[in-house]
Amino acid sequence: MVGQKIRQYRLLKQLSLEDLTLKLRGQISKMTISKYERSIINPSEQNLVLIAGALDVPVELLLVPSQFKFNLLSFRTKSSMRVRLQDEIKAYLTVQAEKILALMDRLDPNYFRSLDKLPNFTVSSFEDIESVAKQIREIWDLGVQNPF
Repeated sequence: MVGQKIRQYRLLKQLSLEDLTLKLRGQISKMTISKYERSIINPSEQNLVLIAGALDVPVELLLVPSQFKFNLLSFRTKSSMRVRLQDEIKAYLTVQAEKILALMDRLDPNYFRSLDKLPNFTVSSFEDIESVAKQIREIWDLGVQNPF
């Protein structure tokens, strides 16, 4: 959990393991940070504070478990985009989604409870997307007219 967040914010800041080690002035080795990120070991409280400082994030952000994971986010298979850039994009999207979800929960705590009422939808084509969108508009009483 903590390791995943360290990796997420390191990627968000576009830092390699070596870059983070340099920002930490060698106080924590590259190998140790890698072990934290892979959840092989957990950082001490002191090291967590150092890492949070180097990443310029509050320690609390590293301690809060991620509510969101983009399992289905995929990139073109023949893309020349580096895997590291793909990981940075995933980290960015995860952080942004968590911020939005936290804000929505503060504004309307009942919002997420209303999502429990939605059935599970299987989408395997563009036609399915239209069908699901129509069903959701009906469930939420948004009207069935095409919004576009």
